Amino acid sequence: MDKPIPSQILRITRGVTANSLGLILFVGNNLPRGRSAVKDVIRAEIGDLFPLLGLLLYKSGITKEDYMQDTAYSIGQLLKISDELHALYCEVKRDGEVPPQLAGNSVFVTASETPAQAVALLCTRMIPYIAWADQYRRQGQEKSGLAAWYRRQYGQLMPQLRQNLTENIRFGDLEKAQLFIGYLADLPKLTNKQSTEEVFTDAK
Repeated sequence: MDKPIPSQILRITRGVTANSLGLILFVGNNLPRGRSAVKDVIRAEIGDLFPLLGLLLYKSGITKEDYMQDTAYSIGQLLKISDELHALYCEVKRDGEVPPQLAGNSVFVTASETPAQAVALLCTRMIPYIAWADQYRRQGQEKSGLAAWYRRQYGQLMPQLRQNLTENIRFGDLEKAQLFIGYLADLPKLTNKQSTEEVFTDAK
């Protein structure tokens, strides 16, 4: 039988996620715009937040290996991928003019409360950017490999999440911490070889 999670840990986690929500939204919305969009002092705050959330999860019996496989973390990564693809679309198609809020960021608050609704909403909002990526990744342009890679990552996560999520799922404080980490964690690195392979594979 699982050990009960100490109420003190839950209270601290609740306070940390509530107080850092604005910071998470700001950083998540601006990182895809380039390094200069987020000041170093804010990056330092995020650098302090990560280990704190990780420690709270660990004290709750949730290891990094566990939460990286969980739904909340995966949704965070999906929102991040969506933001990156949206920003890439704006870079290529709109001469770098990015709207005030990116697609994944726009549903982050909803995802922290009603994840199924957020994923369904995101799926609709991403339709034009996914359609563009499907075309652009086959054109052999400078960023075609990156578009193909984002498109594939999105395509792997979205169906899985839509299948596993039900309308009655609600995130508690520990799931919100995992969502926060997933949203700001680095995506897997894309090498030049992988970029070339993405274009080659998707052009078939």
